[in-house]
Amino acid sequence: MNSVRLTLAGVVHQDPSGPDRLWKFLEDRRPAGVTLEMSMYSLRFRRENRERLAAALDASLARLDEKAAESGHVRAIRRAIGMPYEYEVLEQWTRRREVSFELVDVSHVARELLAHLDELVSYENLVKLLATPEPDSAEEAERQRRVATKLIGRAKPLTPKDWPVPADPAADEREAAMERRIRRHIERADGQHWIHVGGWEHLLWLEGRPSLFSRLKNLAPQRMVV
Repeated sequence: MNSVRLTLAGVVHQDPSGPDRLWKFLEDRRPAGVTLEMSMYSLRFRRENRERLAAALDASLARLDEKAAESGHVRAIRRAIGMPYEYEVLEQWTRRREVSFELVDVSHVARELLAHLDELVSYENLVKLLATPEPDSAEEAERQRRVATKLIGRAKPLTPKDWPVPADPAADEREAAMERRIRRHIERADGQHWIHVGGWEHLLWLEGRPSLFSRLKNLAPQRMVV
């Protein structure tokens, strides 16, 4: 029997190999329930706007050389405006296994983060992006996994030198809200194994400032990079 009550699963957002990796991760662990770093607003927005945004992107591409559509930049934009793979995998997996699935992020913060998507698909933005080197999303995902594994494996909190990323009040608000919601769902799970899926940065243990991991630390969560 799995003695771990909570696993914090850190993913790389927009990872091309993410769907397969996350599905296998869930299959190997078979939790009683799953929470996801995503808000109800984000879900509604993407359902209502992804076709419109895709059409706007296609209209912008029609003004460019036809080869632009095959650019790594454009593939990355399509992933950004579509439904996140994390949601699609979790929705399908939990439905198949008949276990709980809950969204726990903050809607008003998501509203601000998603407001830039119209600019992302604009002709002007495409022209700027296509003038820059092609991104290698798979290589970047692997790089992030290596960094995440190294930082999460540290036995002590990360100093500002280890993680020189400024504190973000919006991130702090999100993590506080996610902590409360995750705890509530774990209590209802009555001791069964629960998995929370979110960006790997939330799993860091930071010196002098809270993170999602430190807020949940009294539950002795297992941290894993997917």
